[in-house]
Amino acid sequence: MKRSFTLNKNDNSYVLKDTNPNRKDEPFTIDIEELKFDTAEFYDYVFYGVTEDFEINIENCLGEDDKSGAIVYKTIDEIAQGVLEKLKEN
Repeated sequence: MKRSFTLNKNDNSYVLKDTNPNRKDEPFTIDIEELKFDTAEFYDYVFYGVTEDFEINIENCLGEDDKSGAIVYKTIDEIAQGVLEKLKEN
């Protein structure tokens, strides 16, 4: 199965949102000022119900001039792909 997310930005946060319209929980956010990454919250949002046969795709919808956003996107994508690799190993 495949799970898709978009990374956008609002006035206060970077917002990682599941593209599944049936998902009703709040998206994962990172405050723009603090850039504090809550690992447990991220894992709960992105990997809830994920097994080793999943694929995760994250679309970067941030502007090219957003340097902090580029780092946030890269970090989120690397963590997501790394966790999937570990799940496949087990």
